Amino acid sequence: MSPKSPDTGKALLVSLETQDHILNEGTALHTDKSTKVTPEQLFTENTTTLKTTLNNIQQVIMKLEEVDTQINSGGEPSTNKRGILADLGNRMLH
Repeated sequence: MSPKSPDTGKALLVSLETQDHILNEGTALHTDKSTKVTPEQLFTENTTTLKTTLNNIQQVIMKLEEVDTQINSGGEPSTNKRGILADLGNRMLH
């Protein structure tokens, strides 16, 4: 994919949509609203908000790593983890 390719814009859009889905929209990842991260929270200059945002991102990463570890060890993901994978898979296909 060259920088001038129309596919570059599409790939960037998919990447941004996937990031927003993982950090903000995915219902399997965010069983309550406490871990959601909005774009505004990512780009704020308020250090208290940034610390909370970092903590929320770390929690999301830990959930994703749990799914990855379970799958790589040959285990079957729990129902909630299957939901996380379905959310991610559906988002990447659309």
